[in-house]
Amino acid sequence: MNFISLKYILFLPLAVFIYRLCPKKLRTALLLAMSLFFYGCFGIKYLALLSFVTLLSYLCALAIERFEARKKLFVVIAALGSLLPLLFFKYAGLIPGIGGIALPVGLSFYSFQALGYVIDVYRGDAPEKNILRYALFVAFFPQLGSGPIGRSRALLPQYKNPAPFSFTHIRDGITPILWGFFKKLVIADRMAAVVATVYSAPTKFAPVEIGFATVLFAIQIYCDFSAYTDIARGSAKLFGIDLALNFDAPYLASSVRDFWRRWHISLTSWFRDYLYFPLGGSRKGKWRTRANTLAVFAVSGLWHGSSLTYLIWGLLNGLYLVVLPGKKEKKSPISRLLGIALTFVLVTVAWVFFRAESLYDSLYILKQMASFPLNMSFSPAALGIGRFDLVLFALSTMILTAADVGFHSYGLEAAIGRRVFIRYGVWFFLLCSTLLLGAYGAGFTSQVFLYFNF
Repeated sequence: MNFISLKYILFLPLAVFIYRLCPKKLRTALLLAMSLFFYGCFGIKYLALLSFVTLLSYLCALAIERFEARKKLFVVIAALGSLLPLLFFKYAGLIPGIGGIALPVGLSFYSFQALGYVIDVYRGDAPEKNILRYALFVAFFPQLGSGPIGRSRALLPQYKNPAPFSFTHIRDGITPILWGFFKKLVIADRMAAVVATVYSAPTKFAPVEIGFATVLFAIQIYCDFSAYTDIARGSAKLFGIDLALNFDAPYLASSVRDFWRRWHISLTSWFRDYLYFPLGGSRKGKWRTRANTLAVFAVSGLWHGSSLTYLIWGLLNGLYLVVLPGKKEKKSPISRLLGIALTFVLVTVAWVFFRAESLYDSLYILKQMASFPLNMSFSPAALGIGRFDLVLFALSTMILTAADVGFHSYGLEAAIGRRVFIRYGVWFFLLCSTLLLGAYGAGFTSQVFLYFNF
């Protein structure tokens, strides 16, 4: 059940309505049943794997508390049980005779969430005894498909003591949902068509056209990823549940290090807490710190897929962090703007490896982009777009930038919630824009959320 489907639009308010009418002591079971129904809509067979990971991590956490002397063994069992299925589905295509196998939706995210919980118990957290509550922690439907990856300390108390109904939950939930729909349907999916056209056959396009598509992909992937999180956070808020902020205006970052503090925060922090720190973090000298950084980003690349291009994308970002200065310092407005521009360029160059269909295509695209001053030809018609699309891309990017500045620096989301006329005006604009330019707009083709592929 995709977030942007009519089924979800009907399912969500009905689920909230039933949940709010349900006695407090039954809400955990009810919300778990709703989550399993939601996930089962992607395929009943996926429920078996979700149940296996949930039950294994639940039992391992209990065993860690009971058998203190053997607690490392149960962490290893939980890690194998969580990661081996993930590795199989991601890398089965490399095994002769098997071929590619569809990755179960959300496997990457709920496996990491369950494993992180077991490690937290190993480090001293008390395990959750109530299996229904723990199962809801793993399977809560807004975050199940693509995160954000939750932490037990933040979520389990909310499930144990459900928040009483408040209109502010509805008010604060609708805004990110509508904003997510706008980013996904009006910005990401429209740009995706141009990106797919160019990246499927880059040799057919001029350098400027390739560069244009590459910049569009940088915007597309941000809007696609963050739109899912926005809808997830908004949906959870309707139930009175707070999910973690996952994207914090990453393209306003003035350094690559700052970018990774703002981009997919829950995944980045997961790698930091459960991989980087256990490897030694920055505590064992300069060279060990650099090696640990590269190792973490290499794993991040491999987590996204088996292609060599993903590994290069990860290592390139790790190299940025190793080579470029990362110390915080006060910057003048001009220096900050230059830092934002340079960071965007560096990150976008890395995105080429993430999006291209082969290493050859990646290198060809970068070579063509570097040579664009020698060939300035640009034909929107060759990209399958017209003047309307160019204007829409420009306006939507301006709106995105203004919103990111407002959300990050001026508390815009809270301000929208407090002022009734502004709130309803924003809702009306986002809803009408999404309907007219997205789902029912001319030339629109809906795209699956990108992170469903990872």
